[in-house]
Amino acid sequence: MRPVKFPKRRPDGSFCVELYLSIVTDDPSALAFQMTAWIEEWVRVNRNWECPMAKNVGGAFDFYDEFIRPPHCVIGSSGSLFLRVEGRPGAGEWWKDWILSRLMVDMLAVFKEIQRPALEKVRDCPEDRSTEPMA
Repeated sequence: MRPVKFPKRRPDGSFCVELYLSIVTDDPSALAFQMTAWIEEWVRVNRNWECPMAKNVGGAFDFYDEFIRPPHCVIGSSGSLFLRVEGRPGAGEWWKDWILSRLMVDMLAVFKEIQRPALEKVRDCPEDRSTEPMA
């Protein structure tokens, strides 16, 4: 039997995953809107990641080498909150570091509504959903 590959790649090599966040809020839609706006600004400010592991690419990773666009929040049917992450074709394993070691650390510091453990689960995006951010 072949091992299950995660994330599931689309025919063009891109992927989409959703991180189910553990939140406590009376208004998930408002929180999703705030978080999405904050993430867009975070990506603008933190687009380049200088680190020793990036020496073969000039000393810094570019966020958009791994991602199609900034992650954004979507609301699940029960009011749950998911962070949708869309990776570029050819994206390597650095996407996990960008999200878990950088973005999520800063999100936990800013959004007190995110409870620990912050991630309940990670899944491939449902294929029947739009990939558009919350309006």
